[in-house]
Amino acid sequence: MDLIATRTMTYGTRRLAPGDRFTASNMNGRLLVAIKKAKAAPDEPEASAQADALTPATKERRRSPKRSKE
Repeated sequence: MDLIATRTMTYGTRRLAPGDRFTASNMNGRLLVAIKKAKAAPDEPEASAQADALTPATKERRRSPKRSKE
């Protein structure tokens, strides 16, 4: 279960700050959401689509022909 920490906490051996994304077992995930230490993370396709929309389109650069060494 993918989660996002809502409070500073330790999960396993990792120290998490609010906003950090992590993976937990279903049992632990349900518990952390119930005690408001974490919230369910949004699905990846939506997040990647937003990131693509924010990334400026790159233009292909033309390279000048290489000069031969004489």
